[in-house]
Amino acid sequence: MPKATAPDAEQLVHDYADLLNGDFSKLDVLSKSYTFYGPGVPEEGLTRDAFEEYVRGNREAFPDLEYTVDEMLASDEVIMSEWTVTGTHEGEFNGIPPTGRKIEFNTMGTQRITDGKIGEERGYYDPQEMLAQLGVTDDGGGASQ
Repeated sequence: MPKATAPDAEQLVHDYADLLNGDFSKLDVLSKSYTFYGPGVPEEGLTRDAFEEYVRGNREAFPDLEYTVDEMLASDEVIMSEWTVTGTHEGEFNGIPPTGRKIEFNTMGTQRITDGKIGEERGYYDPQEMLAQLGVTDDGGGASQ
């Protein structure tokens, strides 16, 4: 079973960022058995195909969505990464009509490397922070979701 070295792991994260930023030619950075776990997704996680649709849907709602890698620590098997996410809400998102508002929040991820690709990710962020920035919670001045 091929292993990624730490420099290879860092390249995986940069390729993954490209995927999240809309370069779907980078989908192969994810293993065929990839699973994503995080807020707002089913408990069993998202398969690779479901994750691609998730990313496409987020990009439809936030066409200028940008993920920036702030920090990462990589070993041969695990990557820990911190990100800043920005975008403008221009399409429907989880039933929320476009608000035109800009979002910016931080997220973290743990990516496990399988056969030289990202095999699993656990993402961590506060969905309430994003909803508040969209103005759809009591904290953001809009109606509660």
